[in-house]
Amino acid sequence: MVDQTFEVSVRYQDDKAILDLFGEINAFADQALNAAYTEAEAK
Repeated sequence: MVDQTFEVSVRYQDDKAILDLFGEINAFADQALNAAYTEAEAK
């Protein structure tokens, strides 16, 4: 089994934030998810 590092990117379309999630979502993804949500809310 290969671990996939979690990555998230934020993009905007028609004034809506879209979070693209890649990799395994587990407890280690928490910090990246929170940062992406904060970025999306700020715009």
